[in-house]
Amino acid sequence: MKFKRRTVTGMFLSLVLMSAAFPLQVSAASSPSAGGNIISAAAYGANGQDGLDDKAAIQAAIDAASAGDTILIPKGTYQLSGTVNGKSDVSIRGEKRDKTIIQFTSEADTYMFYLHNVTNASVSDLTMDASGNRVAMSAVVSEGGSHNKMNNLNVRNFVATEGFGPHALYVVGSTHVSITNNVVNNIGTASIWGAGVRAGWGSSNVLVENNVISNTGRGGILINDDSPGAIIRSNKITGSGLKEHGLSIELHTNVDNSIIEDNVVDFWISAVRSDTIAVRRNIVKPTDGRVGSIGLEVMADNAVTTDNIVDGGQQVGIQQSPGTGYQLWGYNVVKNMVMWGMQLQGEGTGQMEQFQYFYRNSFINTQEGNPAAAYPGYDGNGVRIHGSSQNLTFDSNLISGNGRKGIEFTGAAGVDRLSFTNNLIVGNKGVAVDPYPAAAGHLEWKGNTVLRNGSNDQPSSRGFTNPKPTADFEAPTIVRVGEPVTFVNKSKDNGSISHQLWDFGAGLPSEKSQPTFVYDQLGAYRVTLVVWDNEGRASLKERVIVVRPGKPDTQAPSVPSGLVSPLQTDETIALSWTPASDNVGVVSYDVYVDGTLAGSTAPGETTYLVSGLSPLTTYTITLRARDAAGNVSAMGKAIQVTTEAPDAVPPVQPAGLTAIASGATSVSLSWTESTDNKAVTGYEVYRNGHQIGTTTGAQSTGYEATGLLPGTSNTFTVKAKDAAGNTSDASDPATAVQAAPAGDVYLSDYVWDSGTAGWGNIMRDKSSDGRPITLNGIEYAKGMGTHAASEIIYTVGGAYNRFLAEVGVDDETYGNGQVSFQVWLDGNLAYDSGNMTATSETALIDLDISGAQQLKLIVTDGGNGTDWDHADWGNARIQYGIGE
Repeated sequence: MKFKRRTVTGMFLSLVLMSAAFPLQVSAASSPSAGGNIISAAAYGANGQDGLDDKAAIQAAIDAASAGDTILIPKGTYQLSGTVNGKSDVSIRGEKRDKTIIQFTSEADTYMFYLHNVTNASVSDLTMDASGNRVAMSAVVSEGGSHNKMNNLNVRNFVATEGFGPHALYVVGSTHVSITNNVVNNIGTASIWGAGVRAGWGSSNVLVENNVISNTGRGGILINDDSPGAIIRSNKITGSGLKEHGLSIELHTNVDNSIIEDNVVDFWISAVRSDTIAVRRNIVKPTDGRVGSIGLEVMADNAVTTDNIVDGGQQVGIQQSPGTGYQLWGYNVVKNMVMWGMQLQGEGTGQMEQFQYFYRNSFINTQEGNPAAAYPGYDGNGVRIHGSSQNLTFDSNLISGNGRKGIEFTGAAGVDRLSFTNNLIVGNKGVAVDPYPAAAGHLEWKGNTVLRNGSNDQPSSRGFTNPKPTADFEAPTIVRVGEPVTFVNKSKDNGSISHQLWDFGAGLPSEKSQPTFVYDQLGAYRVTLVVWDNEGRASLKERVIVVRPGKPDTQAPSVPSGLVSPLQTDETIALSWTPASDNVGVVSYDVYVDGTLAGSTAPGETTYLVSGLSPLTTYTITLRARDAAGNVSAMGKAIQVTTEAPDAVPPVQPAGLTAIASGATSVSLSWTESTDNKAVTGYEVYRNGHQIGTTTGAQSTGYEATGLLPGTSNTFTVKAKDAAGNTSDASDPATAVQAAPAGDVYLSDYVWDSGTAGWGNIMRDKSSDGRPITLNGIEYAKGMGTHAASEIIYTVGGAYNRFLAEVGVDDETYGNGQVSFQVWLDGNLAYDSGNMTATSETALIDLDISGAQQLKLIVTDGGNGTDWDHADWGNARIQYGIGE
């Protein structure tokens, strides 16, 4: 019998409806399938029409599934009274995203779906509605495990205000998770933590792509803490930070080797405390009339930030406070900012803004007199350089049409060794450029075009007797997709090239001298090399490479050989081998331990360190080669390697420690080299019993301690350490005495023995959020901003007689927050402010500390939790001398 297409479709829909209304119990009663089957949750009692709880039925379907099975939830509205737990290699999906709706009714559980220590699981094609539930924190959580997926979900209406969240899609210690093609809306708009996506704490290689996120309390996509390899691509984010911060995208702390590209967001893209970062082709532009803090903030080492647009609605277009490591900023357009096009700030950070190259950027039309300006009267400048900034290069940038100055030097100390070449500075209402700091010994000012500004006065070059390096490299002009391309650095300098940074126009940057890169897309790519010499001077070279289609490659690499283990510890095995060959090129090697993939190498590497192993255990290890087309070789010859017993032998105590006061606030330390049964890996340096720094390598036997309090005696010790984490006994102590101060000593100018903040960092001369310290409308140029619970300890050594400060909750909390301030002297409570709120009068502290050895500053949470507890020690200072 022959059916028409319409008849077959109608019969299929009828069967679907019948199965939903009358679940077939055969699947539920039979034994679990062998995998690869579709199992209807309706067969286990889930009913999207009756309004009753469906948690047990959906969980039963998952529990019955085998690896490779899919749990299908038909169209309808389902109720979850608690968390549903996922299963490895099992997919959970709705019949259609907008028609399969999951509502959360739990009064205790906080997650809707929980992928806990599972692998290759997925949740997709569902609408997940918290329905205003006050305890719901996440729609899907992947914790532990790897390669889980959250795809094509509609997540909405998470309104919790207490606790850490809500986070709509949440990844904790789970690797290779993909979060793609989701729509996320209305997440924690009244919570300082509310976010669309958060991944952190060991969540490496997360992919967040093609999501639409709107209306969050804190931000859109937040990746944090030891989660390298993130790719944040092609997302659209609006309504960020409706409660606080307004972070559209944030990478924070050791999110190394990560990419942020092709996103359209409203506020603040941030990548900080990380290494090897690419930020490309993003658009930052608000659509709701609000004014945010920052457009781009990239404070990372070996970072490239190119081809981005920041258009209006931000106080500052680009903010660095500071950028301490090698970076390229190229072809970015920053326009219509409220305060400054860009601010480079070393002042107040305790670090130096340095090794930045700004090339062909535009800083245009910064506004003057916008009522939303954070600092009225200081606004309207294209580029602002605020203290402690050196070895910065400005090459071929456009600085135009700004409401006040083209380039501002604020007068803060530490600005020197800057280079301005071939820039166009035109049509700025005020001066083209402020006078260069008189104390600065070096400036390159060459080839700049300066015209039609309020004042066209220009500085003159001075200093810089040595020429800067000449950047150059060799590379083919035309390459094929999938073929490795080797770039050869041919740069020259009369001294030496100390660092290079490559931007290939795609993928991650590289700091290697001769890197290899594989393009996977057709197109023309701008390749840029920046080099710095041993004096910190920089040069740039760029070329265009055309990538053509690649030839089909079906030939596998040869089998890798020569696998050996040159070194083992109790937890690691080091491997090396002879390279395999391939008709195109080997791009990586897959390393297997006892038959399980342990990891893969980066291109060109023929070594690997297997970690996380058990002591005195024998492992079978082999590997195979992989090319860019995905062809893999046969497995190489296996070797068996046994880990060692734990190394419990500490290094020998360092000897010969000397401490010499090398300046008013610094001490030079040196000692003799220590030894170990295996190898010394470095040293820990202690001041007054608190660790203040480390050195790397057995021969690194010197350290400069800085920021010491004047007039104090400091006792130093050193411990040697080895690769197993063993530390030696402390060296014999060495003491140095600093010269007495001439006046009041502001604590923010000096290094504390130890300091902790309940969130973020203790800030020097800034609030917890990095703004001016402000208490009841009064700004303080000096002081420390922190967040409860907080503790800051100084050794004052009996040399000071008074501690003075003005304390309270910073105005940036908008009336929120409750804290108390305590001062402890030698372990005894000497001052307690009692509970203070944002509306309390500023408390004045004037305390006798005569004879005290230790000064401890405490901020408590005031007994009501730590939300909004931004606490300021305004003008915190000590006075030298023996009390009356």
